[in-house]
Amino acid sequence: MFNKAIQEQKIKFIGQPALKDILPNEDGYTFLISYEVIPEFQLSDYRGLAIEEPVHRVSDDEIEHEISHLTINSGKTEPADEILSDLYIAGLTLREVDDATGLPLIGGKPQETQVFLHNHNVMPELRMSLFNKRVGDRFNFKPANMKTTLLTKYLMLK
Repeated sequence: MFNKAIQEQKIKFIGQPALKDILPNEDGYTFLISYEVIPEFQLSDYRGLAIEEPVHRVSDDEIEHEISHLTINSGKTEPADEILSDLYIAGLTLREVDDATGLPLIGGKPQETQVFLHNHNVMPELRMSLFNKRVGDRFNFKPANMKTTLLTKYLMLK
């Protein structure tokens, strides 16, 4: 019955019709079907219209930046013994230390983490503290009011 009504009324619809409701009435049932139709419209004269197309001339700096970005994100990691630039991933063991003695707190749990030094979220002070560090080096780093000993457990070259 739906197909017959569509053909008789020459309705052009988009997608699949969806049955929304079945309502009882005195003759039986009424089916409520929802569908989207192709709208009718009149195409206006478009010839001769001027369109401003924005043009962006790509600079050499933008090309170099994109190449660098692709290289960093597509590169493979290789083991390294020393951090020589910000293109390294540092494996760190963080330990809270006693302010007076500088020794790790008893019962404190070390935390393992990795830091990609090129990431803009890495604090510049931490990045600079890690330059020229070698596997096994220990150093103190004090972010804000917290004192933490960082032990470089391993380093990876990106």
